[in-house]
Amino acid sequence: MSELFITGGRVLDEGGERLADVRVVDGSIAEVASGLAASAGALVLDAEGCVVAPGLVDIQVHFREPGREDAETIETGARAAALGGCTAVICMPNTEPPLDDAAVMQSVLERGRGTSCDVRFAGCITKGRRGEELAPMGELYDLGVRVFTDDGDCVADGRVMRGAFEYLRALEGAVLAQHAEDPALVRGGHMHEGAWSARLGIPGRPAVAESTIVARDLQLAKQTGGRYHVLHLSCAASAALVRAAKADGVRVTAECTPQHLVLTDEACAHFDPALQE
Repeated sequence: MSELFITGGRVLDEGGERLADVRVVDGSIAEVASGLAASAGALVLDAEGCVVAPGLVDIQVHFREPGREDAETIETGARAAALGGCTAVICMPNTEPPLDDAAVMQSVLERGRGTSCDVRFAGCITKGRRGEELAPMGELYDLGVRVFTDDGDCVADGRVMRGAFEYLRALEGAVLAQHAEDPALVRGGHMHEGAWSARLGIPGRPAVAESTIVARDLQLAKQTGGRYHVLHLSCAASAALVRAAKADGVRVTAECTPQHLVLTDEACAHFDPALQE
């Protein structure tokens, strides 16, 4: 029997936040409490000043392999994720080539085995992420893929998105994840459209570009019974739509990024000294 004893850390779990010790026996958490004592022979780790938490799962990472190994590979991305506390990640399919083909998917799955954390892969909704023709989701599903997205590009054509939801009826546990952003409404924009984009003279991207796609997709999810996930949700109107849809029984989830939680468009004023007070 092997024991790891983690002492003095700030524990964050479903029970809240507290200072506590953690006993890990043979790779499994055996006890979490204050004032524990390490067993004889245990490996003791002093975690004072550190956060001790269950393994994190990052459901949207970009490891860039295949095609951009100069920027990141599956191996280096997995090591970085593990160092950041992640035990599992889902890689997005906007690679070069995109993950819209069973042969390409099989190759990255093989490279993901035996890495520093559990590496999973999302598959494309449409071929080439062009939003025109559905990718062979059934073949990708048979390889173990459960998340499908054209991340980086929105599936703007409602008919194509409806077809994807209908396809998923035969794929138990599969989910469509949408980059919710009407391409026509955001074209040429570089920041949130509002008072600060006007003051800075920077073309904006209106919040309605996101909320209109979310509203449409939620109706399609309700009609087909499909599972739907909104990637990097960023505006209040979209959050309200998701909340109402969940209450209505639609199978929907959403995520946001750290920057969406701590920054607003006003932060862009710091790059223009003339606008700083």
